[in-house]
Amino acid sequence: MCIKTLYEKWNQKKKDWDRIQCLLRKLALAHKQLRMYKEFWDKVSEAMLLVRIEDGQILDANPAACSLYGYSKEDILKITMKSLTVDPKSTRNVANEKMEYVPLRYHLNHDGTTIPITATITYFNDEGIDVAACIIRPLHTYDGVDRRHESV
Repeated sequence: MCIKTLYEKWNQKKKDWDRIQCLLRKLALAHKQLRMYKEFWDKVSEAMLLVRIEDGQILDANPAACSLYGYSKEDILKITMKSLTVDPKSTRNVANEKMEYVPLRYHLNHDGTTIPITATITYFNDEGIDVAACIIRPLHTYDGVDRRHESV
């Protein structure tokens, strides 16, 4: 083998190695971003749901949402928003009209307890699926102060 051929092969290997290193850096960054998202999702105090708009299926729920509604993560992912609201038609209209703020709705806990809530919603499309990202706050703690024990 001549020196020129060896140099060309070495140069190609170096380019391949540089591409691999670039991909590894991108993968490490994506992993870091995913870890940060997961940390935020798991620790934020507000209930957060990702809901498929087409049928109201809950795609993801953070621990605060599971706690608020009284479902395990596994169980809450099996239901739709119909199971969480006193007024499914009105809730459907929120999604159809792409409302971004809902000042008052009544949701249902797993045991049937009514929960007055307010919600902030952002809409996005994930690979052809329209999704609503909902931040849900029970009204008794809306301003960060638990008011369940105050006289009305």
